[in-house]
Amino acid sequence: SVPGLAAPAATVDLSPAPGGAVPATADGQIPLILEARPPYAGLAARVAALGGRVEHAFEHIDALAVTIPAERVPALLADPQVIAAQRQKLIKRAVAPVEIPGLGRLDEEAMRDAMRDVAGRLQESERRGGGSELETFLGYDIVTGASAVWEDAGFGEGATVVVVDTGIFPAHPLLAGSVAGGLNLVPAAEEERIDANRDGTPDGHAFDWDAVENHYHGTAVGSLIAGHGDLILPAASRLARSLAIHSPESIEPVDSLTVRVSLMGTAPAATLYAIKVFPYDGGEAPDARVAAALDEVIRMRRSGE
Repeated sequence: SVPGLAAPAATVDLSPAPGGAVPATADGQIPLILEARPPYAGLAARVAALGGRVEHAFEHIDALAVTIPAERVPALLADPQVIAAQRQKLIKRAVAPVEIPGLGRLDEEAMRDAMRDVAGRLQESERRGGGSELETFLGYDIVTGASAVWEDAGFGEGATVVVVDTGIFPAHPLLAGSVAGGLNLVPAAEEERIDANRDGTPDGHAFDWDAVENHYHGTAVGSLIAGHGDLILPAASRLARSLAIHSPESIEPVDSLTVRVSLMGTAPAATLYAIKVFPYDGGEAPDARVAAALDEVIRMRRSGE
């Protein structure tokens, strides 16, 4: 069975928008995940006959993602092919807490506070006209330690990493040549309803997995995984001076006026594949869509794609 699914006899919340659940569609359909006995052709026909739609028939778990009119849910759950059911839930992008040596555990709120603190200290330094070097510098290698095994691991060459997120912008300078392709699972109609500028009118935009207009998160994650490039800085710049004090091994002189900072991900020679599950504004996604993305990842792995 699929963990977390309620037995058909249990009550499924049919309210339009219960807390944490995917809201009912504009035409009153309730989004569900059904654990069901394959093959699915008969059950899919039953869903259609009840006025519903099959969003995804999973290949690697015995389940279907469907929408069904609220008044027809009891009839669907009575079908002998249905084992269990639950409302689809909304999930958010996650920022995982990390352990930083000497600083302890940093969660998303703590990282925001740290960033605000650094920004405030820099602004104060600018106002006072000096002393602008940062007191700390957290190089990415401090968090991952990846560079210690780069040579033994071939810098990740030959590995493909699938990023299930907001898409990836392949033309980002740190990802040149790293992105092999991608897939968009976000319906255009869903994105077209987004009111990003909050003027009370849907913006009418929809973007594929590789658009620069997508939320930056997927591209940022891809860069942390497979980013590769150099940042050339004036040697007298605030960042260069801070690095020279706190992380001298991370910079090297180019000439008397400039320095080079290598910007490398965990596996800089790895290949990336993007699956877009979150809309372009970085909003929430149904758990069934994320599960469909993972279903596709497993299929790709098993087929050798």
